[in-house]
Amino acid sequence: MLPQKNAVVESQASPADTAEARIPELHAGRDGMRSMILALRPAQGGSDGGRPFGQVDKVPAVPDQPVAGQPADPKDNALSAFDILEDVKNFIPNVMRENDRLRHSIVAIQSQAEKDILTAETMAHDWKSLAESFKSQITTLEAMVLDLRSKLQTTEFAAAADREIASKSMQDAAEAECLSKLFEDKVISSFGIGTMFQDALARIGRREDA
Repeated sequence: MLPQKNAVVESQASPADTAEARIPELHAGRDGMRSMILALRPAQGGSDGGRPFGQVDKVPAVPDQPVAGQPADPKDNALSAFDILEDVKNFIPNVMRENDRLRHSIVAIQSQAEKDILTAETMAHDWKSLAESFKSQITTLEAMVLDLRSKLQTTEFAAAADREIASKSMQDAAEAECLSKLFEDKVISSFGIGTMFQDALARIGRREDA
């Protein structure tokens, strides 16, 4: 019992349980099974009921696909299974290479996408900064426009006041001139200065004639 137990332990600890270690074993088993199947096929020559030795009967070829209604040959099924196993074994590296290629493509696409995202974020930040700068400049220009509008209104009010003062001054000057004229006429008429002035002029004229 102990040796059998030790054998089980050795079998469990053997690296042949891994897929890579069992590949040579599968190859050897496949080749041995093919040899056994070929050995089990009926002989094509020999003594069978009086036929001379060496006479070969014409054996029909085994079709690749069974005829409808005819059961498939187990030996052919075994060979087909081994062929399929061989195809699968050859196909696995192709699948692994394709997976590696796809993985590298995904990594490259992801890297490019990250670069594009970083570029887009940088451009968005630049555009945002530029927009903030424009917004600040627009605010400054609006303040300047409001200041100029206020100054213009103040100037218009001052000009209107100046025009009103000038008009009032002209009216006052006209009224003063009228009052002065009136006062002059009143004084001349009151004191007879006009008659005296006329008599003096007459006397001066007579002296010049003499």
